[in-house]
Amino acid sequence: MNICNSGKAGCYSGERAVDEAKVLIAEHLPTAVFINEICRGQELDIAQNGSYPDYPATHFTAAWNADANTTVKCTNGADYGSAILVNNNYAYMNDRGVYSAQNSTSEQRVYGCARFADFYGCVTHLSTDEPTALNQCNQLSKQKLPAMQALYGESSVPAIISGDLNMEYDTADPENVQKCVPSGWTRKGDGDVQHVMVSSHFTGMSSKVWPTYYTDHDALEITVTAPW
Repeated sequence: MNICNSGKAGCYSGERAVDEAKVLIAEHLPTAVFINEICRGQELDIAQNGSYPDYPATHFTAAWNADANTTVKCTNGADYGSAILVNNNYAYMNDRGVYSAQNSTSEQRVYGCARFADFYGCVTHLSTDEPTALNQCNQLSKQKLPAMQALYGESSVPAIISGDLNMEYDTADPENVQKCVPSGWTRKGDGDVQHVMVSSHFTGMSSKVWPTYYTDHDALEITVTAPW
């Protein structure tokens, strides 16, 4: 999900997107939730909502403000970025970083990855400049995540990458999002810029888009058969 909750963009809905995310999670009870454009602390509010089982494993990574040399802030003063929530799981060996390729805006795009009990999960929100976004996507999927797995001797552990990649699936486009999908992996998207990639350990991948009313991105639900 991209909930557009920084408070700065025109799609901001006065925190109603957070409540909408809670409703969607309560209805569908996903194992893992990947969220873009969220303020630090709101991921815990969503994860610990009493209407469904808690998501005890959380990961948050903040975007970077190159001009101010600090994290990007929401209008409420909290860090602005992306999060992962996982049900009945735990997170450790977190890895975060700023991409080497960036466009000319002050907000530098970042990635965040964590090792959960059964898989590696990475969340990211890429540049609105498509050539830059493709470069960033390749850096995450083919360099950063594999390097993290190799560091811990876990290259065979299943992995998931999710986020607003700001690229569409279009074979006629030089910046076709499929170009950054690693060999053997499978990708599904929402027909627009949100995508999920899974390693070959996962099978039977299918997708469904759920309408949202308080953000400018609908919610993308992915279903897979996990090796465990």
